[in-house]
Amino acid sequence: MTTNNDTEQKAVAEALSHAVNVFGDGESMLAALFLADHRTLIQRKAVVFLEFFRQLAEDYRNGYYDERDEAAGKLAEVIDKAADEAGFGSDLPLI
Repeated sequence: MTTNNDTEQKAVAEALSHAVNVFGDGESMLAALFLADHRTLIQRKAVVFLEFFRQLAEDYRNGYYDERDEAAGKLAEVIDKAADEAGFGSDLPLI
């Protein structure tokens, strides 16, 4: 990220949590809004999401999950493995 502002990053994480704290199909709209952005920013978001899944997969492998997020942990393992097999590291090119 281009900012080291912990307060701003915490506010963004909290806002995202509030945005997904609904039952319904709001995820599709939120994903579409994430994609309606500058291409470089889409690339940076992908880096954040990949890191999220890598950390979630690590937590799952270490047994840090319960019934509420077990499926997310399993999915994270699949994404983590696929990213490794495709040769993606912890970052994507910034063009």
